[in-house]
Amino acid sequence: MLNKEKQHQHDVATAQSQQSQLLNEANGAISNLQDAVDAEIAAEQQIEMLKKWKKYRFELNQIDVNTAPNIDWPAKPE
Repeated sequence: MLNKEKQHQHDVATAQSQQSQLLNEANGAISNLQDAVDAEIAAEQQIEMLKKWKKYRFELNQIDVNTAPNIDWPAKPE
């Protein structure tokens, strides 16, 4: 029983780390694209990518890391 709990704690910690890393990446992409939109120099494709990255970031924030390792991570925008 103890090993199972330790494994779960490890899985949750790993998921938290992964979520944090993915959120940092999303925030960087969003910041860059948002700057282009704010400066009114964004191409239509960049505006669409900004929407996709924001949706992705929202989905990441909805993840309950306590369900690790059974997490269905959202697909990263391409």
